[in-house]
Amino acid sequence: MSVTVALLLACLPFPPPVPLPGPVVKPFVMPACPRCSGHRGVTVTVGAGAPVRAAHPGRVMFDGAVAGRRYVVLRTPAGLLLTYGDLEGVALARGADVPRGTILGTSAGRVYVGVREGDGPVHPRRLFSGRGGQLVPPARLRCPARGPGAPL
Repeated sequence: MSVTVALLLACLPFPPPVPLPGPVVKPFVMPACPRCSGHRGVTVTVGAGAPVRAAHPGRVMFDGAVAGRRYVVLRTPAGLLLTYGDLEGVALARGADVPRGTILGTSAGRVYVGVREGDGPVHPRRLFSGRGGQLVPPARLRCPARGPGAPL
């Protein structure tokens, strides 16, 4: 079974949408300050050994272990950083261009997905649209039902 980082709709109500097939085991929690604790992405339980594919094209900026867990970070053409974590079997070279759908590695039983814009984390659901998983720049997001300034 293929695990593909899939669609997240920008205007869905809580609870947060699932970025991968499987239950969210750790939701996004925006830290109160840049060095404060939080969870800067979404962690989802998936089948161990399932392939994890790039949801969007990008260039490999990092491929390695952090605190004993394997991560791949891609920079998209729009300059966003997409982090895929808790991977196994990764064989990517830093600087390699990765097309959408490329297998980044396999799941270790769960997968972390994080998005950064500039110096800060962004809730992953704010950057995915429901049309083929395309990234949507935050300035173009419109959620008329909630209105401007309403909490996500």
